[in-house]
Amino acid sequence: MEKMIYLDYAATTPMSEGALQAYRKVAKRYYGNPSSIHDPGSTAARVVEKAREALAGMLGVPDRARGVFFTGSGSEANELALRSLLKGTPDRRHVVASPIEHSCVRNTLRLLEEEGCAVDYLPVDRRGYVDPEDLRGMLQPETGLVTVHHAHPELGVVQPLEELGEAAREAGVPLHSDAVQSFGKIPVEAARMGLSAVSVSAHKLYGPKGLGAVWMDPSVNWKGVMPGATQQNGFRQGTLDAPAVAAFLAALREAEEERDERDRRLRALHERMLKGLRALPFEVSLEGEPEEGLPGLVGLRVPGMEGQYLMLECNRKGVAISTGSACTVGTGKPPHTMTRLGYEAQEAREFIRLSFGKETGEGQLDRALEVLAGVVRAHYEMTGA
Repeated sequence: MEKMIYLDYAATTPMSEGALQAYRKVAKRYYGNPSSIHDPGSTAARVVEKAREALAGMLGVPDRARGVFFTGSGSEANELALRSLLKGTPDRRHVVASPIEHSCVRNTLRLLEEEGCAVDYLPVDRRGYVDPEDLRGMLQPETGLVTVHHAHPELGVVQPLEELGEAAREAGVPLHSDAVQSFGKIPVEAARMGLSAVSVSAHKLYGPKGLGAVWMDPSVNWKGVMPGATQQNGFRQGTLDAPAVAAFLAALREAEEERDERDRRLRALHERMLKGLRALPFEVSLEGEPEEGLPGLVGLRVPGMEGQYLMLECNRKGVAISTGSACTVGTGKPPHTMTRLGYEAQEAREFIRLSFGKETGEGQLDRALEVLAGVVRAHYEMTGA
């Protein structure tokens, strides 16, 4: 049986060998609780501190590593960041957000509205971009938070965070960004971009699942959501998973060492896939900004083809693709992002996503294109389309 061709790296990545080795080593040798003050605890705490420093360095804030906090996932990182920033300014209960955030951010915003916050959503163009001038027009004296993702997890569109950060800074409003999809693939420079908080996740970067992180600018007012919490400066309760943090540290170091080579490979694969899609003998609608977006992520539609049907047929033939963010697949609803971009429900259901990683080869992409073309051709013959 042929090995499955995996083209869903935007959903998750396999742990690297270096990350696995780091996890095993720390789990076996340095098993102390990082919050304990005896020697085993102090040793585990040093592992965590090294990871904080590495993460701060990759985020362009090496002098502010004390603002790094670890969480149980990227989704939890987003929720805690949003709630903590708003609690830091209790008299400012207005939030501005893009309408195509990841579902974990949208769900948190809905809860905040139920709790009395006012949330306004920025306009987005057909590609998925927000305009910094629109943000300037929506900021109010009561605005306590702006949240806009960095790279979109389905479209790959990279938002103009530096300009958005400038607009937020001029108004004295903290800007949070969900960088789960972009971190480790393209530069995420928190200070230069004017970010007050940024969320990331280990499993998108060949680290372990069940571990996220947030950088909170130490100069910004925030307040932990759980009264009396003492761990991680009150940002999050719970014993830190030092082995998982060590595995994330190993994955971060690999990402730094391999950054240029990974980028070159992903961009070459991206270009090859776009060229192949455009050469197919039927209409393919490339969504977002395919040339300028996140390398290694392609969102598209085949008009008249249900995305879920296409995904399942490709899976049956040995190619794993996606119909969008893994956190919303299976709901039966058309992809939220596509409907917010103005597509009709049926058009939105045509969306699929292809995403590549460091184990993707040119031959895999060529085979995936063959499978895709075969599925579409068979569907057209069956339906007479």
